Amino acid sequence: MDSKDLFNNNNNESSKEYPISTLFECFPECLVDVFADVQGVIPPWLSGSLVRVGPGKFKYGEQEVKHWFDGAGILHKFSVAEGRVTFQSKFIESEAYRNNTAQQRITVAEFGTSITPDPCASKFARFKSWFQLPPKGDNVNINVFKYGDFLVACTDSPVFQTVTQDLSTVGSVDLTEVISLTLATAHPHFGEDDSIYISGSSFKGRPNHHIVRIPPYSAVAGTDDPRESLAKAEIICSIPSRSIFNPSYSHSFGMTENYFIYCETTVSLSLIKTVGKVLTGAAVNDAFSYDPQEMAVFHIISRTTGKVLPTKYQIPGLFFFHTINSYEDEDHVVLDLCSFSDFQTADLFTQPIELFKNNEWKRKKHWSTYKHYPLRLVFPLSIPQTSPSNSNLVKLKYTKCTAYRNPSSDLLIDVTSERLLPEGEDRIDIPQINYTKCNGRKYRYFYGTGLIVNQYFANALGKVDVVTKSSVRWRGSASQYPSEPVFVPHPDATLEDDGVVLASVCDVDPSKRDFLLVLDGKTFQELARAYVPEKVRVPYSIHGSYYSI
Repeated sequence: MDSKDLFNNNNNESSKEYPISTLFECFPECLVDVFADVQGVIPPWLSGSLVRVGPGKFKYGEQEVKHWFDGAGILHKFSVAEGRVTFQSKFIESEAYRNNTAQQRITVAEFGTSITPDPCASKFARFKSWFQLPPKGDNVNINVFKYGDFLVACTDSPVFQTVTQDLSTVGSVDLTEVISLTLATAHPHFGEDDSIYISGSSFKGRPNHHIVRIPPYSAVAGTDDPRESLAKAEIICSIPSRSIFNPSYSHSFGMTENYFIYCETTVSLSLIKTVGKVLTGAAVNDAFSYDPQEMAVFHIISRTTGKVLPTKYQIPGLFFFHTINSYEDEDHVVLDLCSFSDFQTADLFTQPIELFKNNEWKRKKHWSTYKHYPLRLVFPLSIPQTSPSNSNLVKLKYTKCTAYRNPSSDLLIDVTSERLLPEGEDRIDIPQINYTKCNGRKYRYFYGTGLIVNQYFANALGKVDVVTKSSVRWRGSASQYPSEPVFVPHPDATLEDDGVVLASVCDVDPSKRDFLLVLDGKTFQELARAYVPEKVRVPYSIHGSYYSI
């Protein structure tokens, strides 16, 4: 794969600028399946559904949410069979969504949005509300995955929403009712027996970070309600937080054949600030902070015993949202991830939605130097007691990563990273791999969303070869914004990249239609587009998954 092909797939490129504000408007539902107009040829073997979730409603009455993450979750689904494509979308009917809609105001505090007083309440009722805990939110809009015959939508909280395959809401599951959990990652891993693993943190007493196992849907007999299975979640590992008052925030973790890899990142959550905000129904987004002098500390946990290995691995200043893949090789654990140059460039956490709706982000100086890039880290598992502190413990010949014994402790290893793409080609995130074949195993390719020209929201897709450290990218017109690419393997595939890549694409040009994009997994060339009808819109989504029919 030749990096010179980076922009070869540009189609209808134009110098005209299109405002991205339509990505943050309230999206209408498409409650019944509608046929999409297929242009090109969809492989006949492709038969299944791409289901995605993201924020889709930002205004209730005269009140608007203040942060993109706070929009009501909306699911959308492209179903493919025999070369034909249908589309459907529905809001997740969480209690927050129902109450906000009924009262036409914001009734539940979200990540970046505070509760507003009920204008119809009496003065006494408003005064009394100061002595009551605000309602707990159950809005989810980050990721969705298949669970038995159902779908589960989630966010970075311990609340799941269960949904049927026609996108009808079944109901919520609050994991805090069965285990001690305050935050939970929206990026699960799936075991060989269909168990689901998530990581999370609890802040009751001394803060701890956890690995949680959720049993397979089929493991609970006598009911077809998926909430019965989800409620059987159990903590299988706990890691005491290095800070009592400022535990770290983590969005994803790694899983190999024998180990979990959990990182205490350089972004932390102030519990003192958070408690005050939760009690008053205020937004919590500014309770997060980034310390570039802090160490990111990696813990490796045995999947068999749940015990944390005594050796820790650290690297200064590292922050990331998404791991790419991890695997074991010659008594090393290799972890690939998409890193940010600093937390300032991860402004989705701190910036109000108005910044993007009004295109104000272009006036912020650091957008021109915005960087996120894929990195590799290597953690040696066997560390000879006699090895000197100036001896590189990484013995894999294909990497430039290093690991040195820290002079202060035999159980602390200082590591350095290796970039998986050369500078200038490395603005890529939201990674996806051939999960069934490669997760937890040595691999070669990943797919992700990328940036071409000075943009914040991804306007390109990329395929990265981690062996040759090269990439090729797809770019549509200047008005098109693709979602996370999802790889679907050919049913008879022998090669890792034999299959197709699916992505939903939003077009902010009002004269154009949104569509499902189908790319060849090997060549990354376009195979087909499936355009939704003119009055139908595809919501701009965050994460999703594909399942076969």
